Amino acid sequence: MISRALGIGGSQPEIERILIPVDGSSNSNRALEFAINLARKCSAEIYLLHVMSFVPIYLSDLWEPFHSSLPYTYFEESEEEGEDILASASDKVGDAGIKSFALLDHGRTASKIIQTAEEWRIDLIVLGSENRSLIAKLFLGSVSDEVTHKAPCPVLLVKNKSRKGCVPHES
Repeated sequence: MISRALGIGGSQPEIERILIPVDGSSNSNRALEFAINLARKCSAEIYLLHVMSFVPIYLSDLWEPFHSSLPYTYFEESEEEGEDILASASDKVGDAGIKSFALLDHGRTASKIIQTAEEWRIDLIVLGSENRSLIAKLFLGSVSDEVTHKAPCPVLLVKNKSRKGCVPHES
């Protein structure tokens, strides 16, 4: 049934490469679980991406409280945290018997997701929904909105609250 809904098989192109941006949040973990189950059904590879986005640096010219310099260890600790998030996600994918690749990158999250999808010739991006406030969306935008509109491939948005039967389970 999920194959038909996503246009898998028949005259439609197969899904061989699935990109999952991961950040360690419950929304991201839910999207990863969904993508793992989908990858099993499609015999697809999973490409994991963690983007380190240092928002305070981008906002430093806009608002004085952000102008203070960050300690050098902040960047090292953020990178270590990103590596841990990718390692955890890689372990989950590996435990499911699915081939995966992982990338830790720096920059604007939406831009990096789109760039990575283009460079790796991704067939499907699976994103967890965001829980940002209206104010945060106004200042920072919505990653899922930007990716959905600019991605070179289909984007599947996985909401955190699930309804029965929404995650494709192994049959």
